[in-house]
Amino acid sequence: MSRHNSGITNTTSRLKKIASQTITRFSDLSQQLELIWVNQALLVALVLVGLFLIIDLTPNVADAVVAVLIAVSGLVLYLFPPSKKFVTDPVFGRKNVTFILGTTLSCLLALSLIRTLDPPAPLAGPVANIRQHEVLVLIATFETMSGNEIEPQREWQVVLERAAEELRDRQRVRVLSIPQMVTTQESAKALSDAYAATLVIWGRVRGAVVESQYTVTPRWSHVDDIPDGTIFQANLNEFELKRFVSDGGDTQYILSFVLAQLAFFDNEDSNALSFINEALAQIPEGREAELSAASLYNTRSYIYQSNQDYISALNDVNAAMELEPDNAITVSNRGSIYQRMQLFEEALADFDRAIELDPVFATAYSNRGDVHSELGDYQVALSNYDIAVQLEPTRTDILNRRAYVLSRMGEYSRALEDLNRSIELDSELAWTYSSRAYIYEDLHDFQQAMHDVGRAIALEPDNKDFYQQRSYIHRSLGEYDLALMDINTAIELDPDDADSFRTRAYFYHHIVLGYDLALGDFNQAITLDPLDGWSYIGRAHLRLDMFDFELALADFNTAIELQPNNAYFYRERSHYYRAVLENELAVEDINQAIELQPNNAELYSVRADFYHTFPNDLALALPDLNKAIELQPRNPRFYYKRAYYYERTGDDDLALADLNYAIELQPTNSSAYIERATYYHRHSENELALADFNHAIELEPDNADLYRSRAQFLQYQTNSRELALADFNRAIELQPNNGQFYRDRAGFFEDIGDSTLAIADFDRAIELQPNYVDFYQARARFHQRLGNNTLALVDLDRIIEMQPYNPNFYISRANYFQQLNEIERARADFDRAVALQPNIPYGYESRARFYQVIGEYDLALLDLRRALEISPSSSYLYREVGDSYFHLGYYNEALENYRLYIASVGSFDRYIVERIDELEELTAANRRHSRNVYP
Repeated sequence: MSRHNSGITNTTSRLKKIASQTITRFSDLSQQLELIWVNQALLVALVLVGLFLIIDLTPNVADAVVAVLIAVSGLVLYLFPPSKKFVTDPVFGRKNVTFILGTTLSCLLALSLIRTLDPPAPLAGPVANIRQHEVLVLIATFETMSGNEIEPQREWQVVLERAAEELRDRQRVRVLSIPQMVTTQESAKALSDAYAATLVIWGRVRGAVVESQYTVTPRWSHVDDIPDGTIFQANLNEFELKRFVSDGGDTQYILSFVLAQLAFFDNEDSNALSFINEALAQIPEGREAELSAASLYNTRSYIYQSNQDYISALNDVNAAMELEPDNAITVSNRGSIYQRMQLFEEALADFDRAIELDPVFATAYSNRGDVHSELGDYQVALSNYDIAVQLEPTRTDILNRRAYVLSRMGEYSRALEDLNRSIELDSELAWTYSSRAYIYEDLHDFQQAMHDVGRAIALEPDNKDFYQQRSYIHRSLGEYDLALMDINTAIELDPDDADSFRTRAYFYHHIVLGYDLALGDFNQAITLDPLDGWSYIGRAHLRLDMFDFELALADFNTAIELQPNNAYFYRERSHYYRAVLENELAVEDINQAIELQPNNAELYSVRADFYHTFPNDLALALPDLNKAIELQPRNPRFYYKRAYYYERTGDDDLALADLNYAIELQPTNSSAYIERATYYHRHSENELALADFNHAIELEPDNADLYRSRAQFLQYQTNSRELALADFNRAIELQPNNGQFYRDRAGFFEDIGDSTLAIADFDRAIELQPNYVDFYQARARFHQRLGNNTLALVDLDRIIEMQPYNPNFYISRANYFQQLNEIERARADFDRAVALQPNIPYGYESRARFYQVIGEYDLALLDLRRALEISPSSSYLYREVGDSYFHLGYYNEALENYRLYIASVGSFDRYIVERIDELEELTAANRRHSRNVYP
């Protein structure tokens, strides 16, 4: 056996033997020679022992220093011996020799013990550079349990150094062989810590068997489920060992395994994917389970999931399950993939199975809660999160998820408790601050929301999502320039991210009203991620506002084709059908959404709104709203809505009871008091209304919207106009860049007859939001009232210039021309509106009324009949048709259409009822017979 392969145990016994022999020889020499020569011989031995230690046992600085000190001490005593008397004294000299020998042996034994308990510190230089993510692989000297001279570590080093060279463009890997032997995992970890190494390879040689062990201590990332050591059995000779290693021995596989997971947990997905593929290729057939291939399949499935390649992810996780069918983590992972594929039943089945396999698996409960949350079944989701938190009360991710569900249920105080607890557990987790900011946004506490999202950005300054979130807060505060700046920053951070372009598209669409800019960003988002249905949904709504109904429907349909189980997409398409008056199809889409998510309270609320407007049947709307409340009994928003429905049906006591209960649920929620104040205002109970407005402002004294609401209430109280103006001013003081507040104050000045201040505020609103067409419309109406026809027309022209595809604006300008008696210019604009949207009834209705005013009833009748063809359920059109027939003298046809109108709306229209009576008398007297068909 070579000297470098000797173990600490053999070394210690050898040293003991040398010391014993030395003592015996010195005893003999003391009888034969002068004691001075005995002392010199002893000191020479000390020098030799020290040199031996330096050569054989010095893998680090500490051992080297001890050995050198022993050698130097001996050398000094040899060159400068003490007096002869000191040595030759019969008693004292013998004690001196004994003392020197005892001290030497004690030092050696202590050194041996220290080496066994605590591995030595590394030499200067070999320590890994963690800041640069260097991977250091230590290859320890294999313990040889027989006389075989083969050294496996040398072969491993050759192969791994070759692998490190090949990896230099992807990962910094360094291989270092060390003379120490490692016999336990604990000592391997300690040695790894001393070198800041990531992987330690160690083992032993016993007869014809090489045992390799792998100890991983990740430095900057994480490695999960490293396989155990492996055994290579062969006729131990250099050729067999080299062949085994070069064929892709387990050590090379372990390196690929470790690099794959380090890259994965460090969010380097492309590197992780290549390392995983290499590792899987290196697994000998039949050893997949032994070498933890399931862990690699799971890891690769996570990467595929992040890339939305769910089919590949599912294939990988199924491969993992073949190797480990009862692994709860793998089963839960497949459930997550099914969830992302919108296969919720399959997902829930897997999560149930994972919990069955491991009843204390908190992640499975949390994942199952996620599915129920996505299905809108918040109560069941909450129960799952409760179990998960009980099992792992310090899991911040679960606390954050539970907080989200609580916020969706309107339980903001409990949601804040969870997020505050999460921050206590980990004050450096940016996402928790972001989540809390969303809660504060819902509570209209925008200052606190801004503080929290600012904290998130400070922790993760390169996270685009936080800039997107802050842009929404800036929008809520009317700080539109800052909002756009944050979105642009998000795009700069990740120019290939579809979400950021979609966010900016929404901003252009709804705030700037720059529809062409919005369309460009939606197109870019779809180019970057053509499988993301939400971008198609956003573009579809934009196209609705651009009155491009055909392309809007195509986008809605594409989104549903991409995610046919997404209930929200059906809900969004229903808006299209409502816009084109296809009300039955709109309800069908909502029904489909509810079928997909039968426990989603929001969907029942949406359907209630549909029934409220079409067919204007509160008897159908109320059961849906009751169902929403049954599913979320603590959500105040549903009580606000039901109170309004009760009020519509005359059940004021029930309406007020719902509003009071909403306040009881959330006594610090200003919105609840605003809702009740509005109710009191409608019922002329102004003192009670004012008390609620005041209390809301006491709760949120810096909420500009609350001052605006109170100002609009006070505006119509003759004796409170000064207070109203003070509130308008306070709202503007809080949000000086919000154009809407100036527009509202302009309306106040308009009411009190101060045209100068009104115009100044209209101008300021437009200056702040120059593309907001509502402001131009309001200013145009005001100019028209003042008789400033030229200025009014300038504003109307500007609106059409901004949105030339919107027929409503041509109709507005046509009505203006009609009032100015510019009949031909009015006719041209009406014609343009109809030409833009020939399949929408509003253009025909508007032109028909124009024809009626100018006495062209035959043309009016044609337009009205066309409108009825497009929207046969628009019962009010029968009255218009009846009027046209009446003025043309076709009384039978007029009577028929009036009756159809009364049958649909009831007999409250006294004017038409009287006209019906008149026509019935005329026809009875047969004063005039109408033709059966109007040509």
